[in-house]
Amino acid sequence: MLNVDRRTWIEATTLFERYADQDFSFTDCTSFVLAREAAVDAVFTFDHHFSILGFVIAPVATAAA
Repeated sequence: MLNVDRRTWIEATTLFERYADQDFSFTDCTSFVLAREAAVDAVFTFDHHFSILGFVIAPVATAAA
């Protein structure tokens, strides 16, 4: 479990404002900041927003046959 401290909150707010054209939630932005701080390259999620910021997504979505 990771806590959101003041610095993380400020960085998340900055991301939230910078990507206002995306539909990122504030929770998304705090997750992005915490993942970067922890040097996470890949995330297990079905949230495509992580790929917008360059994270590798697992599982990889595949088209139905």
